[in-house]
Amino acid sequence: TFQHGQNLSFINISIIDDNESEFEEPIEILLTGATGGAVLGRHLVSRIIIAKSDSPFGVIRFLNQSKISIANPNSTMILSLVLERTGGLLGEIQVNWETVGPNSQEALLPQNRDIADPVSGLFYFGEGEGGVRTIILTIYPHEEIEVEETFIIKLHLVKGEAKLDSRAKDVTLTIQEFGDPNGVVQFAPETLSKKTYSEPLALEGPLLITFFVRRVKGTFGEIMVYWELSSEFDITEDFLSTSGFFTIADGESEASFDVHLLPDEVPEIEEDYVIQLVSVEGGAELDLEKSITWFSVYANDDPHGVFALYSDRQSILIGQNLIRSIQINITRLAGTFGDVAVGLRISSDHKEQPIVTENAERQLVVKDGATYKVDVVPIKNQVCGISSVS
Repeated sequence: TFQHGQNLSFINISIIDDNESEFEEPIEILLTGATGGAVLGRHLVSRIIIAKSDSPFGVIRFLNQSKISIANPNSTMILSLVLERTGGLLGEIQVNWETVGPNSQEALLPQNRDIADPVSGLFYFGEGEGGVRTIILTIYPHEEIEVEETFIIKLHLVKGEAKLDSRAKDVTLTIQEFGDPNGVVQFAPETLSKKTYSEPLALEGPLLITFFVRRVKGTFGEIMVYWELSSEFDITEDFLSTSGFFTIADGESEASFDVHLLPDEVPEIEEDYVIQLVSVEGGAELDLEKSITWFSVYANDDPHGVFALYSDRQSILIGQNLIRSIQINITRLAGTFGDVAVGLRISSDHKEQPIVTENAERQLVVKDGATYKVDVVPIKNQVCGISSVS
């Protein structure tokens, strides 16, 4: 209907959805007459095409999950994959299936170590025939060591006009690894025994300490191993690097890495260091019982000190009542690590007359970090000498 002054109107047609499989259908809408004084023009027909729906030839799809992961079996395993033709059943249908892999898009050969033949095949659906078909896969038991492997079972339509369900036209099958195919990383026996090294001299340059590592069991794939050096002491300037990594190539089982011990002139006590394999990339595992080793560096440059008596640092004190005493100053050179007991003896050329009131021989304790020690000893005679003993 057109109202007065209106020059555009619409015809609404409802297309009802149903579950029937139907082919493409053309529809014509024809203007047959007009009233109210209007006349029909030349363009009286509009054509609409309703596309085919509900797959009149059917839809082919797997009924299993699209991704399946199984443990590597100890004995032969049977795995069933089910596919169906659903929807329309017009026409004859042929579906081929194949297996690709492992870990590739190459067709799996009938003679392989993982899945028994057949690893490919075909199914046929006749006119009006639907239902399910089953693919039987026979999985071989694992060998001593195996890596994780992924296979894809694919469907291909080779005859007929059915559709493959885009979300269910293949199944990804993962057979998990068995054992340690990428290996277990550990320090070699010769590295596990603790060793002690002497700090190098400045003219010699850094000392290279080599640590040997083994990959036991599997040797599949390249792996990267990370290590760290640590100690309860400050190691900031002792080593060129305190962490790093190294690689072990595919098929290889041995490797090594170096730690550079730097020379210095700072007095140090004997120090212990820990080298640890901290992580590994590439699928291998660490042997936690053999991933740590130790080494030591000998004490150097007299870390506990060198003790001396310098005459210009000794003095005679005169106190109340003219009581005289010797003020003894023991100097500590080089290192100052730890508390150290220093023995000394006070003597005189006049052996028959003691020069001190008591304890001509005594020990003085120089505390950790201290560079000198002072003590006062009362004397009786005028002339005496002091000598230190350790």
